[in-house]
Amino acid sequence: MIIFRGAIKNFGYKIEQSYYDPNLFKTDAPINIIYDILKQYKVENYKDDYYKNVDEKSYKYKILSKEIKIKTIFVESINNNKAKYPMNPPNWGPKGRAKEIK
Repeated sequence: MIIFRGAIKNFGYKIEQSYYDPNLFKTDAPINIIYDILKQYKVENYKDDYYKNVDEKSYKYKILSKEIKIKTIFVESINNNKAKYPMNPPNWGPKGRAKEIK
């Protein structure tokens, strides 16, 4: 995710982590830029297994078979902001059920 964030920022687009899940992101980059970044990453890191587990009739094969139009430089991007998902303080959370005094 750090490398992907750096690649998007190299093109001048914004990218932020989603509030819902740390593995999801929001960006203003067009989809063809995202596809080219992911395809180039796969070409560089999985040369022999580029089409592994991809059916020739699927949409994945159509996306992967298109030419990469934009070359990417993969650089790690460090986010200096505070953590999006900080740990809960100790003894945080609901207390026990109220008990009836007899």
